[in-house]
Formats: sequence, C-alpha cells, structure tokens
Amino acid sequence: MTKIPLNELLSVFDDIKTQNIDSDIQAKCTDFCWGTGEKCIVLAANKKYFQQAINNSNVICIIAPEVIIQTDKPVITTNRFDDLFHYIHNTYFSTKELITHYVSPTASISENAVICPPVHIGHNTTICSGAYIGKNTVLNDGAYIAQNCTISTEGMLAKSINGIKKHITHYGSVIIGKGCYIHANSNISKGLFYSGKTLIGDYCHIGIGVNIAHDVVIGQSTEISGNSNIAGRSTIGSDVWIGANCTISNWVKIGDKAKVRIGSTVVSDIPEKADVSGNFAIKHTINLRKFIEDQAN
Repeated sequence: MTKIPLNELLSVFDDIKTQNIDSDIQAKCTDFCWGTGEKCIVLAANKKYFQQAINNSNVICIIAPEVIIQTDKPVITTNRFDDLFHYIHNTYFSTKELITHYVSPTASISENAVICPPVHIGHNTTICSGAYIGKNTVLNDGAYIAQNCTISTEGMLAKSINGIKKHITHYGSVIIGKGCYIHANSNISKGLFYSGKTLIGDYCHIGIGVNIAHDVVIGQSTEISGNSNIAGRSTIGSDVWIGANCTISNWVKIGDKAKVRIGSTVVSDIPEKADVSGNFAIKHTINLRKFIEDQAN
C-alpha cells in the first residue's frame, strides 16, 4: 500500500475538499473508474464515471470536480481535479514487476537486442537486432519481432500539472499473441495503469513503422499495414484489415472483418464487415462513387 499524504496535497492544491476521509489515503494504484486495479484511486470527471466508481468495489477513493453523487466512499474534490489525479499518479507510484521472468530456451534472440526483465518470451519466438523489449512484456509462442522494434515503451501522454506540461508515466504491460509478426521499426506502448494492458491477438501482422499506443486491444488475425497509427484505448476486432498510413483515434472501436482503406482517418466506431475510406472515414463505396463522378466532370 502507498500512503498519499493529504497535507502534502494541500500544499500543492490549495482548494482541496474531502468527504469521508479521516486520515491519509492508503492505495495500491491509480486506475480508470471501471478498472480492475485493487484498492485504486480514480478520476471521475462526470456523473457517468462517478457512478461507475461508486459501483466498482476496487475503488477506494474518487477524485472529482465536485461530489456529483452522494456516496460513502472517500472523495477528494478540487477545481484542478485532472491535475490532482495525474500528480498522484506520477508522484506516489512507480514501475513494478507484473509478471514472472521467463525466456524459453528455444527463443532466438539477437545479441544486439535489449531485453528488460521481467519479460515472458515463449517458445520459438524470434527477436531481431536492435529490438527493445521493455519490462512486463509477454511474447507468446512463435512471435516474431523484427529489426528495431520497440515493445512496451512509454507512450505519449502529456498533461498540464500546475501549469507545466508533464509526461504521464505508464505502469502497465504489453501482451503479444502467438504467431504474431511485428515488422521493422514498429512501436507498441504499454498500458497506462498497473492493470492496463496493450493486447495484440494471435497471428496478427503489424507492418513496418506502425505505432500502437497504450491500452489498445487488437483481435486475432488482424493486419495493420505500414505507418499506421492506432491511438490509445482503441479496440480493433479480429480479421480486420487496416491499410497503410491510417490513423485511428482514441476510444474508437472497429468491428470484426472490417476494412479500413489506405490513408483513412477513423474518428468514430466502424461496424463489423464495414468497408470504409477517406478523411474522415466513411463507407468506401460512397467515396469511390464521388471519385468516379469527379473524374467524369
């Protein structure tokens, strides 16, 4: 358990008010309002998230702009609720080992690769020259990590804390399924919270120079072509095809067997088996019809 001293917080955030807190907070982690982190502190910026925090037995303290719903749980309020949450996240917690270290004797690892224990490297995996495998990475059997890939990195998440832009530390893990092929120069960032995981399903193919941000979930047998960017907490289904140079924004969900054509920018959910293209991406046949009409004119 980590002690979060209220007096110290008050010296940084002078408008803090508390409810149902008699002494310093004892917590194990920060997390989302719906997260699975045991004894966690969460940020609830609106009524929906506040209710999720109340209903989540893992949550022991809620940080919010105000007491949005009456609760017996400890609550800290401040006008700078977002600053306070990320200040606690960065200041009082640190990276820890989330998995047991194991490297299969059948794994082929270049002497020029960097491995940061603990990792789990399964049978018949390959890690090529210049690859970086960060702490708390799981590579399941038969995974192939090509040259200069970086796995389990700190993704880009910056927040203003007391007027100064700060990097927000990532504490989670990356899990790559069996038989995945990650092509050269791709990056996969780890989950934000201890309970957070960036998940790549079995038999996925990730093209050259792809960036996959924290807490992204990708289903099995999906193909992501080169130089695409998948932003944090997006979910991509199974058997999906993502064309080259696509951008997929935060929280977007793409259904199973969908196609996202080359160069598309996806800012809203895509249903399963849909075929989309464009900036912003819409049904591909609409874009194609417009292109043909423009050519005719």
